[in-house]
Amino acid sequence: MEKKIIIFLLLLYFIAHNSHGQLSTTSTQGITNEFGSDVVTKIIEESGNTVGTITYLSRGSKKVKARFFAYNPSNSISAYQRFLEWKKDKKVILLTSAGFSESLNNPICKGFCVEEGAGIGPSVDNDLDALVFIYGYDADAGGVVIIDLDRNFGEMTLNKVVYRPRLQPSTFYSACIDAGAFAFQTQLFYFKDVPRFSWSAASSSTNSRRFFAVLRKDGIVNHAVIHLPGNFTLTEYAEKAYQLLKRQGYEVIGLLNFDTGAYDFFRLYYNNSRNYYSSLLGNNGKVISLIGGQDDKINSATNFIVYYYE
Repeated sequence: MEKKIIIFLLLLYFIAHNSHGQLSTTSTQGITNEFGSDVVTKIIEESGNTVGTITYLSRGSKKVKARFFAYNPSNSISAYQRFLEWKKDKKVILLTSAGFSESLNNPICKGFCVEEGAGIGPSVDNDLDALVFIYGYDADAGGVVIIDLDRNFGEMTLNKVVYRPRLQPSTFYSACIDAGAFAFQTQLFYFKDVPRFSWSAASSSTNSRRFFAVLRKDGIVNHAVIHLPGNFTLTEYAEKAYQLLKRQGYEVIGLLNFDTGAYDFFRLYYNNSRNYYSSLLGNNGKVISLIGGQDDKINSATNFIVYYYE
């Protein structure tokens, strides 16, 4: 009898230990529905506590598009000022910091970088194993491709030509410029449902986190931006984000890290992009910030991604 009780208690402990800390989503109050089912923002909870948001962006209608802005030393106008001019006739959905910077003293996008056919960085950084490519023209405009640079040297087909950016970066750089494309590097967590943590070991340091995913379900490609504005460990919450998406039935084509260091920007826009939310009230009464931790420095942004509706 005593042995059965011990086994039962151990089983309860095992269940509690493995269910504790899972991320889950719930409906969001106070967020407009101006983009219909193409854009859905939900609250992320952990153990009943509101910890952040996830915004799902469906590419099914091709109306939701991505665009990348980056600081270019040859351009006297900052990336953010160019964004403000560009967005005057656009319906902006969200803005988020994206790639890493070389340093605070050298505020340029780290590694390979192209913005709408303007070359910024021709060299592939060996420490960053993902390349984010955004189509600039034609029917695929605004679509995102995630490239695993450590798999077949980052093999990708562009305009029916096969390129390997890790092996021949200058050739792919020229092709991106010719295609009016956007591209930058970052860190890869999962690629085609396979863990890709080769760049980093688990760390106990905490910070706000921003994860980006390209997903597929029922033949429809979706993008997702996960915004965790508190203090979270990096690899642990990347795994939790992945498990959340899998429980929701998604094929995870790629899960990436967006930089939230010295240039941490995040905005959810509404009212035809004239305004953006400052915070959100979670189901437990906790206020969640809907702006990045460095929002007041956005005019000096090295780079960021924008989603818009067209």
